[in-house]
Amino acid sequence: MALILIGHAIGVIVAHDRALAESPSRPPLAVLADELPLALFMITCTWTGLFLLFVR
Repeated sequence: MALILIGHAIGVIVAHDRALAESPSRPPLAVLADELPLALFMITCTWTGLFLLFVR
């Protein structure tokens, strides 16, 4: 379970760093706002997967 959470956290951090590097002229908060829907989706998928793994 810890590896799943750590892997997803690392994926979010790497994706955010890459998004910042690809658009240096945009403010960091604008980049973060663009990433928010996908980050929320990834969190939902992680929690759903953990729920199915342990509750089902």
